Amino acid sequence: MDDVWGTDEETNARDYVLMQDAFTNTGYREGIIAGKESALQSGFDQAFTEVGVPSGRRFGMLRGLATALSAYLEQQGLEEPRLEAREIVSRLSRMHLEDIASPDFEAIAHAKEHLDNASQDIHEQIEEDKSIRGKAELDVVQNQLQGLLSKRGLPIDLASLISS
Repeated sequence: MDDVWGTDEETNARDYVLMQDAFTNTGYREGIIAGKESALQSGFDQAFTEVGVPSGRRFGMLRGLATALSAYLEQQGLEEPRLEAREIVSRLSRMHLEDIASPDFEAIAHAKEHLDNASQDIHEQIEEDKSIRGKAELDVVQNQLQGLLSKRGLPIDLASLISS
């Protein structure tokens, strides 16, 4: 039956159900998005603290010390040690943090869900090998820099400096 405004109760009820469904769906979507953002942020925070900070700190300290040593040796006019220091600086400048940081195995596992089995195994092995090679190269560079510091009589213990 029509009311004064030209609508009937059945139309009103149908509109109400449609509006309720729309708001329910919107609320559900917003809840899913908020949950994903929260999980993403906590995952980032954990990886940043456990992987990014220690690796980045070590890498940054080595780059800074190598650059400072190179400038010092240049100022002293010591050509051969300066060239060795420049080589260390050059090696460090070719490296990137992602070369030395451990792979994110959770991200790799997630990516595996979207790859075929052969691609999964290859991708995981490449990421692991890259990280191992990068860490090994950083160890070599650190030892090379420590040797140069020792030869110049500079009492800096890189291992204790980096670990503190």
